[in-house]
Amino acid sequence: MKVAIVVAAFFTCICAHAQAGPGSSVCADAAKATFKEKPHGTYHALIENDAFTGYLGARNTDRWYTNGVKFMRELDVNEPPLWVLCGPPGLANLLQFGRGEEMEVQYGYALGQLMFTPQKITDPAPQPLDRYWGGWLYLGTIVQRRPKGSDDQLETLELDYGVVGPASLAEQAQKVVHGLMDIKKPQGWSNQLKTEPGIQMNYLRSDRLRHSTSGQDDLGYDITSHAGGMLGTMFTSVNGGIGLRVGKRLAGSPVGTIELPALGGMASPADRWYTLFRMDVRRVLHNTFIDGSLFRSDPYASQIGAKDWVVQSTMGFVMEWQRGSKLMLLLNRRSPEFNNIVGATPIQTFMTLGVSWQYDLAAPFRRRKNGDVPRFPPFFAAMLIRLRQFPFAESGRVASMTARLVFCRRFPIFERWTGWYSAWPRIRLG
Repeated sequence: MKVAIVVAAFFTCICAHAQAGPGSSVCADAAKATFKEKPHGTYHALIENDAFTGYLGARNTDRWYTNGVKFMRELDVNEPPLWVLCGPPGLANLLQFGRGEEMEVQYGYALGQLMFTPQKITDPAPQPLDRYWGGWLYLGTIVQRRPKGSDDQLETLELDYGVVGPASLAEQAQKVVHGLMDIKKPQGWSNQLKTEPGIQMNYLRSDRLRHSTSGQDDLGYDITSHAGGMLGTMFTSVNGGIGLRVGKRLAGSPVGTIELPALGGMASPADRWYTLFRMDVRRVLHNTFIDGSLFRSDPYASQIGAKDWVVQSTMGFVMEWQRGSKLMLLLNRRSPEFNNIVGATPIQTFMTLGVSWQYDLAAPFRRRKNGDVPRFPPFFAAMLIRLRQFPFAESGRVASMTARLVFCRRFPIFERWTGWYSAWPRIRLG
């Protein structure tokens, strides 16, 4: 296992310390001009938390994988960032994986944090029959590509550098949030994993297997498969699965989560909506937050072991708008990740909330000819207005029907969409 991780670290160091080509000054000027002319981009924010499921009637939340946040900035398609322009000669071509067909490549950046705790967060003593306390704070870069003009395939590669332990600030983050919400305070962070740096490389490929041939304004579907893996000091695994989307104007690839990397799916902006049902099967080889640190001693001797196979199902809905805004809500159910001497742990349920928007980051700092500074665009206000126009009743019926077909059970939350929508007060913005 450590051999594979050392290989990943060696590859990362080579990429990070590669010398710039002879045209480094030229590429720097080009990068400066690119930023000056195109400072805009698409921004994504993802939040995953098990406490959200309490609003759906779930119990015993705030445990194990208890919170995850991820912020990403997505550049325009075929707009290389500075590290590509000033990197080794031929790096841009290498990112096309040597395929003869012309590829569309998109780059992005990520900042994220994952948080893990035992089930009894108010117990200050070590808990050898549960997973370790720990956090993972990281910066990353994302590259995704697809054949030009095709929605049938998408490959995503994410490379993260970060730290685990007290330096991840997971303890401070959880205590601040719990203090603001006036809920039980975590007491066991003195037993968290020790500080050590980490690297992580995640890869995912999605292929569309089948899709409907109906018109864009008609209800359609598509079926996609995905396969990939994680290699690094935090997680090492391989995974694969299949997903189903039902909605209107389907394009690109299904949305990702924090663990299934993806930017915007490389779909052109349009008014669309769809419900998503996905199943993922993972073969786990290493999990630092269950197996313990690789290079430092653990805070206490654990008596649990990581399960070899973990299954996760995801269902939810996604709304997108013409200007590039997106809103998604996903419900995830994950099978037990570890065993202890008492027996298998229960299934964990958590939710993924995501929002995306396009924005010119430099707009507030550029003065117009008349000297006025433009205001921030009210994209969130526009999103609320468009929510009033979203066909909740139709999508709720489709989601409920499809969920019953796929999972052979009813999900009342979909059937309540229409009621919630009707009860909303009229939004007045102006």
